[in-house]
Amino acid sequence: GHAHVVEAACDPGSRAEIEHHPGYSLSVRTLGPFAVWRGDEPVSTRDWKREKARQIFQLLLTYPRQWFYREQIVDQLWPHLAPDAAERDFKVALNALHRALEPGRPRGAPPFFVVRRRQVYGLNPAARVVVDVMDFERLAASDDINQLRQALAIYEEDYLPDCMYEDWPAAERQRLRHLYLVTAEQLARHLLQTEA
Repeated sequence: GHAHVVEAACDPGSRAEIEHHPGYSLSVRTLGPFAVWRGDEPVSTRDWKREKARQIFQLLLTYPRQWFYREQIVDQLWPHLAPDAAERDFKVALNALHRALEPGRPRGAPPFFVVRRRQVYGLNPAARVVVDVMDFERLAASDDINQLRQALAIYEEDYLPDCMYEDWPAAERQRLRHLYLVTAEQLARHLLQTEA
């Protein structure tokens, strides 16, 4: 099923979430083997503890300006579990996600990168999370041969290749694959013109 997504219009407004800033931004690779860096330090497979911790983050990255109710996240990631079990697994995975992204967060300080506002969860708009898709789209929109080449170089594989059997990344994967093909054609046209 498709994510019933909470539109960004209902952005629940920021409280004072700035109490604790981890002091680094996150960089994320989604167009190839999934990887996250805290500043310069890679988040290791061991740091994630659970695959579902990684998947919650991937889901929020796929819809970066949207807010999800817990039930919506659970529907996407634990479709076959009974509600009680799914809710328990969600809590454990969310804690693992916070620990993977912010291992140095003081006890009791609110998480910085993935936040809960009232009943909904999302990426903190005040946090700097740099995703390769942003660079890919920016470079693909260029008319410059070198920038188009850089865009194609960023695209190592289809979006989130480790989530090939999940429904929720499918639309974004198709959109980006289409952009990749259009960019490759555009580069080919430019190269033919420069040779002509």
